[in-house]
Amino acid sequence: MKMNDWKVQLRISGAISRWMIKKGLTTSEAAKKIGICCKKMSYLERGLAYPSLAELIVLANELEVTTDYLLCREKRPPSCENV
Repeated sequence: MKMNDWKVQLRISGAISRWMIKKGLTTSEAAKKIGICCKKMSYLERGLAYPSLAELIVLANELEVTTDYLLCREKRPPSCENV
């Protein structure tokens, strides 16, 4: 595991959790929006898995942030209100 891997996992899981709360989504509903199974969504939510490239792109679009933000290459999302 690289030094920044845990930061990426925390960034993604935190962004997913905030998005789900903001939209009032269950894990099942969020999984359907992303196009993944509930188990994978649960793992992403808890920071136990990484999304595939295709999933990362869909996540970024749904969360209204850039993939660079989710990968910790940007410090702030484009709009701090979104995530």
